[in-house]
Amino acid sequence: MAETVITDLREIDIEKIKPSGFVAPHIVKNVKTELQEMKVVVDMLLNIKDKTELPAKVKTKITNFNSSIVGFVTEIERELNGTSNDITNRKEQLATQITKYYNQCFNSNQNNYLYLLETLAIANSFVKPELKNSNELKKLQKDYESKLGELSDSLITIKESELQLKKNKQQSETILDELKKKTSEQTVSDYAVVFGEQSDKHRDIAKQWLTVGICISSIFIILIVVSALTNFLPTEHIIQDKVTGYNISNIITKALIIALIIFVISFSFKQYSVNRHLQALNTQRQKALNSYKLFMASISKDDINSRNALMIQVAKAIYEPQSTGFLNEKGQQVNSGLVEITKLISQNGN
Repeated sequence: MAETVITDLREIDIEKIKPSGFVAPHIVKNVKTELQEMKVVVDMLLNIKDKTELPAKVKTKITNFNSSIVGFVTEIERELNGTSNDITNRKEQLATQITKYYNQCFNSNQNNYLYLLETLAIANSFVKPELKNSNELKKLQKDYESKLGELSDSLITIKESELQLKKNKQQSETILDELKKKTSEQTVSDYAVVFGEQSDKHRDIAKQWLTVGICISSIFIILIVVSALTNFLPTEHIIQDKVTGYNISNIITKALIIALIIFVISFSFKQYSVNRHLQALNTQRQKALNSYKLFMASISKDDINSRNALMIQVAKAIYEPQSTGFLNEKGQQVNSGLVEITKLISQNGN
């Protein structure tokens, strides 16, 4: 059809036209339905025009109806040049023009020049009685009524489809809300697992440092005993049970060895305390997130204040420094920046 110039609407099968550049299928379906409904009436007008003497103005109106609809069909099939967005916008504008023209054709406003059914009534009034009773005209009228019935059924189907689409949209939104809820719960569970893993990691590290501290302390005690019994690195010069001088080199060496061992022992037990502190914090965070799901499920969805209060308490449990007893936490500053952000989010949510 795009390659052949057709001027008579009766030669066009609306169902077989091939729209080009349209993106939304429902737009194409609506346009075809409107064109088909106008074609049914215009086909009857063309048949009357061919077999009946009509006033020039009526003939002109029928010709204009025919040309306008044929022009719409041609534009629907025309392949446009440009970007995809530009082509889509122009085709959607064409669909809007067709819908506007369709509404004008079937609008019973007295001032409407394009009222199609009025033109049909006027043309039909000029049909000779013998033609009105002819089998051909009866057949045309029967076809017209049949096609109008089909079009009415199509319009009903379109409306039912629109209702179904709205229903599907509501269901999709409900499913999306559920997915968001599930995603939020899954995120909470994932972070709870992360904190649990961190807790286990710091527990194992604390055990290692405790073992190191105990071993070095034991070695330190053994060295003291051995040094006392064997006079290892003597610090005094003794002649006939009298101290005649001090070995400064050995004194410095012993002092350095003792200081180094004490430092290592102190560092080991410090690391033990730090990792036990981190273990306790991560365990508390894990329990806070696990409890969050339980408490959130027990609070009504409409109770926004309680939900916000719960979120703030969970934020405090995660981000505020907590006393675990393993470290000296005097003078620590509470970094409540994230907690304050959580409060702002809660207020905006209200």
